[in-house]
Amino acid sequence: MAPFGDHLYVGTLNANLWGDPIGAIDAANLMDAVSKGTEIWRFDGHNWEQVVDNGFKGNGNNAGTRNLFEYKGMLYAGTVNYAEGCEVWRTADGETWEPIMQGGFGSQLSGSVRGMAKYKNLLYVGVENVFEGAQLYTWDGASWTKIANGGIGNPLNFSVADMLVWKGLLYLFTWNALGLEIYTYDGSTFECICGVGGPNPPGLSQTTNMGVMGVAIFNDRLYLGTADLLFGADLFRTDDGKNWVQLINNGFSDQRQAYIWRMKEYRGDLYMGTFHEGHFPLFLHEGGRLYRMDPQERFEELVGPDGLLMDEGFGDWMNYGMRTLSVFNEKLYIGTAQFFLSPWQRKGLEIWEFDPDAQGRSLKTSDGRSVE
Repeated sequence: MAPFGDHLYVGTLNANLWGDPIGAIDAANLMDAVSKGTEIWRFDGHNWEQVVDNGFKGNGNNAGTRNLFEYKGMLYAGTVNYAEGCEVWRTADGETWEPIMQGGFGSQLSGSVRGMAKYKNLLYVGVENVFEGAQLYTWDGASWTKIANGGIGNPLNFSVADMLVWKGLLYLFTWNALGLEIYTYDGSTFECICGVGGPNPPGLSQTTNMGVMGVAIFNDRLYLGTADLLFGADLFRTDDGKNWVQLINNGFSDQRQAYIWRMKEYRGDLYMGTFHEGHFPLFLHEGGRLYRMDPQERFEELVGPDGLLMDEGFGDWMNYGMRTLSVFNEKLYIGTAQFFLSPWQRKGLEIWEFDPDAQGRSLKTSDGRSVE
């Protein structure tokens, strides 16, 4: 999700791993998915309007939109396309879209656009390529330039999962089966600050931290949430980019919380959503959680089994993850991911609005603050 102009834009994954609703699973990955193509919708605060359907002009291979990012007055969208290679589209008005890159930057194996960031007046685009290593490109508004390929020197880095700018540097965060890596880039040189050859080991000392799912700047500190499918997600903080402090481990004491999926600052607090794998025997049958951290790094569970506001998954276990967070019209919006392997039960993604100023019941948070 991303605000652009007078609307909040939402990109979807529209993929069905069941080719036949009463058949067997084709495969547990999107490469073999059946899709009508990604959709993009926008919201003006009252009504929804669809602005992209069928994967951009009928290309169902564009199964999902993983990125929406504003650059030089235009909204850019990066797709998931494992059949032909990822694509990048843009719009000036939210309604008319044009492609500026197709075919995975020349490689069908470059299946997904992941991170996007603006740095030194250029748009940076990170690409997932499981077979050849992650890639990084820049766009100046007219042409593309390849900045890095082959996993930025380590071919096991198969995705530049996210990026952000902090203290004058571009930070790049990867997925790596042997532990996530972190790099900085000053416009000419990469420096590994976490990974093989860096001052911090891969995975920030835990190799099962395979990927970075959410990053945020909060009170001039950099916060990083991991993906750990075995022991639960971790949350780290750094004041200088080199030294990291672990704040949360093992998925908020629930190792089935595998991702801290996204984070967003809102009204002086940092909000973070999780993906929950579920417990045996009901894997993927527990809803995601939403947490809030205050400037003193105290945590509250807002949505979850002990949630101050709602039960896990906003009361629906099918919402197994809080996939994206955005601020629009001074409200916080949370978009969910649903358990798509259950065709008879799933209802599709949901979007929830959190408005502290809305009329309603009065709650007391765990640190004594009042929330309306």
